[in-house]
Amino acid sequence: MGVGRKWTLLASIAEDLALDGYVALRTRDIARVGAPVGGDVSTRVLAARQQWPPSAPKSVPLDRTGALLRRFADVAPLLSLYTETDDPDECFVGKPVRWADTEVCLREISPAARWEDTVSVWRYREITRVEVGDGYAAALAEVGGEPPPYAPDAER
Repeated sequence: MGVGRKWTLLASIAEDLALDGYVALRTRDIARVGAPVGGDVSTRVLAARQQWPPSAPKSVPLDRTGALLRRFADVAPLLSLYTETDDPDECFVGKPVRWADTEVCLREISPAARWEDTVSVWRYREITRVEVGDGYAAALAEVGGEPPPYAPDAER
């Protein structure tokens, strides 16, 4: 959907073959890209449902991590951050509550849709993948409601 110096934007497809938000991957981490001949079943099903090709959210900055995260935070209630270099099997879902030049503070929400008491600090360079607008995060936001107010002394 878009390629920048730092990030590449893709549409996400859920297991039930429906569009499921967007994924931004570090451009430098992409080793190879291929397209199926004749289209794979996912794109054929989405085309039959008039969901393909997907449209990208407007004005997604793909050259700066902070700007990408801010734009995603404007279009969805929760972001999913991945730090696959350090924790390949972990995903951190939450709402950004503070921005800095090199990091973001995230009020995380648990898989049980409960807001954490503290906020986590993520350096932009640690983030390898960002997901937004997916059904899982939307369900957590719906059940979890608004996060508690941000208190700077709650950073971990």
